[in-house]
Amino acid sequence: MATRTSPRRAAKRTKMDGKTAEIQQFIDETNAEYERVHRAFENQFWGTKMALKKGDFSTEQLGSTKEAMEAFLRDADRLARAKAYAADARGEQLKVLDCFQRTFACYQMASEEAVALRKASTEIEDALNEQRNKMRLGYDHAGAFVEKSSVGLRTAMRTDDDESVREAAWRGLRSIGPFVLDRGFCDMIKTRNAMAKALGYVDFYDYKVTQAEGFGKARLFGILDTLRAGSDALLADARAALASAKGASALEPWNMGYAMAGDVEKELDPYFPFEKSIGVWGRCFANLGITSAARRPPFRRRRRRPFGSVAGRAGTAARR
Repeated sequence: MATRTSPRRAAKRTKMDGKTAEIQQFIDETNAEYERVHRAFENQFWGTKMALKKGDFSTEQLGSTKEAMEAFLRDADRLARAKAYAADARGEQLKVLDCFQRTFACYQMASEEAVALRKASTEIEDALNEQRNKMRLGYDHAGAFVEKSSVGLRTAMRTDDDESVREAAWRGLRSIGPFVLDRGFCDMIKTRNAMAKALGYVDFYDYKVTQAEGFGKARLFGILDTLRAGSDALLADARAALASAKGASALEPWNMGYAMAGDVEKELDPYFPFEKSIGVWGRCFANLGITSAARRPPFRRRRRRPFGSVAGRAGTAARR
């Protein structure tokens, strides 16, 4: 026996279908716009971070694309629309809109002073990163300067048999601290803290922890204090055991990693040296069937995770 649908119920279903389409349009447009601003920022981030010569990369564009992305995320009207649509959404659409709301809420800045301070701190950070990328890093040994990246310096500390080389590599790594302190690091911290205080937080760290974890730094430090209280004795015993087995000099910062690495890592290093890491990385991906970007189909043809899905940006406000 066929069931009859009342005119009122049919009208309600039509209305809901129209609302569902409207919600989906909002989700799709939000995803598309976020993809655009995020892709522009990521291109500049990695282009400047890796100091790529090919391509149009600059700290100015890095700052402007980051500001564009964060302006998108802190748009109060977009958050309000997500909340309004969530009242009529169901199923997957509701999940996506909930993620939208959590993400957008992390970036809200009611204070114009905070927005200005955020922009100022980003400019300081970009200038500092540019200087750091140009830093000639390495160590002095036997009357010559050996140029190495931070990764190369850590590798030397962990694997080189010559203690004088390990100490030189450690000092080379430590040179990063004074370098950034002389080029605006403290100004960046001050400006970030001022921004957070304008929003009602203790400092920038409290702001980031609260946005990422849902509770402030006071609670986090309480958790960490508990972990430290339970592990201090274990650490002291481990250091004593290392000194007993390898000598007191094993506790020096440039010797500890080497003393703990053991012979296996040293024997593997000739077969997997850092200099060949890119080639090994590429072969691993090729063996997994992952081809280069040039051979992949265009991004628009690949199935993308929605911005508001569980795998989206929600919960990662503390990324950078």
